[in-house]
Amino acid sequence: MTDIHAEATRGNARGWLEDHLAASGRDPYDWDLDAAAALLYDAAVESHAPYYDYVPRATVERILENTETTYANCDAVRFTKRQGRTWPDGTKWGKTIPANRLAWACVTRWHDLDGSVDGGAGDYLPDETLRREYETLAARQETEDDDLQPEWEALWDRIRTHAAAMDMERLARWYCELNDPATITGMKPLKTN
Repeated sequence: MTDIHAEATRGNARGWLEDHLAASGRDPYDWDLDAAAALLYDAAVESHAPYYDYVPRATVERILENTETTYANCDAVRFTKRQGRTWPDGTKWGKTIPANRLAWACVTRWHDLDGSVDGGAGDYLPDETLRREYETLAARQETEDDDLQPEWEALWDRIRTHAAAMDMERLARWYCELNDPATITGMKPLKTN
């Protein structure tokens, strides 16, 4: 039986999609629902469907397939740790980081590791050139009396620049590497709209 709320109007397309996804056990955050709603409305108009329930299922699934959230179009990334594990900042279990802040989160987490891990944090850098630079500076720091602070700051600037240029999936993987990857059970791109 058709739900009157499923009437094909521009204003309720998103709500219908959310209900449809929930009924099939799928997480609405896996899709760009605004884009999917616009396409669903157009499909309903094109097929003269008075209700969204009358839009062919294959069309709905094709719309969902074309609007699925990826790392390239996500607004945030959700990371999940094993139950009982916490993040370094005290957050328990799940942590969602906006896409526009993930590079900064990686760089600051790496900076927190610097000096606190055996062998130095150089192993945790995402690029071989940066690792070599770090190791060279660390070795010089141990043998020279010179003030290397300006060189360290220049390296940190290069690390920030490198992180800002990384794609979202690489950033997400780097964030996992920096936060005890054995305790992380998932990372997932999200659309938060």
